[in-house]
Amino acid sequence: MTLRQLLEDKTMKTAIETMLNDFCDLTGLAAVLNDATGNRLTELSNISSYCKIIRARDNQCCLSDKKGADIAAKVGETCIYICHAGLIDFAIPIIVNGEHIGSILAGQVRSMRPLSIDFSSRLEDECDAVIEKYEAIPFMTNEQLQKSARVLGIIRQYIIECIEKNSLARQAEKQSTGIVRIDEFADLSSRIAIKMHNLLYMEGKHLLYELLDNYVVPETRQIHLQLFEKIFTEQLTTLKLSIPQRSTLANYSDLLVLRKETNSDYYIKLYDYLFEDIILNKRFREKNELDYAMAYLHRYYYKKLSNNEIASYVNLSPDYFSRLFKRHTGITWQDYLTTKRIRVSKSLLNERSDSILTIALQIGYSDANYFSRVFKKNTGCSPNEYRKSLPK
Repeated sequence: MTLRQLLEDKTMKTAIETMLNDFCDLTGLAAVLNDATGNRLTELSNISSYCKIIRARDNQCCLSDKKGADIAAKVGETCIYICHAGLIDFAIPIIVNGEHIGSILAGQVRSMRPLSIDFSSRLEDECDAVIEKYEAIPFMTNEQLQKSARVLGIIRQYIIECIEKNSLARQAEKQSTGIVRIDEFADLSSRIAIKMHNLLYMEGKHLLYELLDNYVVPETRQIHLQLFEKIFTEQLTTLKLSIPQRSTLANYSDLLVLRKETNSDYYIKLYDYLFEDIILNKRFREKNELDYAMAYLHRYYYKKLSNNEIASYVNLSPDYFSRLFKRHTGITWQDYLTTKRIRVSKSLLNERSDSILTIALQIGYSDANYFSRVFKKNTGCSPNEYRKSLPK
């Protein structure tokens, strides 16, 4: 269940907005609830005169909010930072079942001490009237900021419990009636679109497999898939992406793996086509180089990749890219790619009866013996031994 679906219940939306408004009245802070892609779900409460001027100029406030929310989502806890306009903001991530579905953003005050995370770039070239409005914004101590964040954490927990309660009720309804609700398709399609926006290729694809495997009734498969396509199209519109004509995909012969259902091929091709468009055209400019590099590795793991190619793609020198990747992941990009290839090869060994050479070629190795050595080094057994150990 998404935050947007939760707020479709007017009583629930009113309750959450009342909590946020009361919090703002008591603390003097501003607050808003966003989904995982940064779309605003409630009105921005208690916005200052200074922030109204800054927000009216460009979309830098939204980008700054997104950066703070992304950091909070990665570490799984509140992130307090200086926004691009020089004010203290904080992001409280909302995570359900390990998935980041949104954030509570608050702040718009000044701090009495510097912070380690600083996106600020304003004020030096501002006019006197704007600087005056900035200087009218009150200060908060670190202790006051921490207490405010804890109160918002209580509101976050209320939201999480409401989502979990609603999800359990829907699962019980599905088990008792056998009926697949339309909003379940909307939920999954929204989550897939969010994964695409965050450049999480494999996570989005696994969600697509979940939809195709578990939320499609065989007797009315085409009707349900068309319904998914309609809802998915609506979600993609918010990301400024559009689904191509089926004729465009008819000859789209990119590698398809891990699927046995012929009827599902179109939707897998569609997903790959759209993700390729995101990567090649770098649709989401606020993403950093490492995000795109990792998405590139996930998307093209079966091709012969070089350090120069990936570094060139993200506009970095080869040496700097290698150091950057290892510093942030703890392993080299080559090891990261190998791990990905081994994971895919296990699925191919399980689902297909292809020869070891055929599987090696499908995941980017031109030599079966070399693939077998790499596989054994990473799993402790050869591909043939792994295949024989699988349950019949």
